[in-house]
Amino acid sequence: MHQPDINKLFQQLQHMQQEVLRLQEELKKIPVEGTAGGGAVTVKCNGAMEFYAVKIRPDAVDAEDLSMLEDLVVLAVNNAIVQCQDLAQNNLKLPPGMGGGF
Repeated sequence: MHQPDINKLFQQLQHMQQEVLRLQEELKKIPVEGTAGGGAVTVKCNGAMEFYAVKIRPDAVDAEDLSMLEDLVVLAVNNAIVQCQDLAQNNLKLPPGMGGGF
């Protein structure tokens, strides 16, 4: 039975780690915007899911129903996360399952 070359496997692992780091840096450069409520709530992040802005239209704020606004914020964030995962999966050709961890 043939034994795997440990040195070769280690080199492949190092290469994969370097590639993941490179892809993470690339994702940080790509802007992503998530929305909910027809644009009532907008969140901005980069492709690495680092959020940096939230915009809420005044008509989305109802002091009597803050739970609706909270739901819209959650939906907008989830929308952005899905876009980031799609970006990592499709545009950067990551193997399945690797996009969600960034």
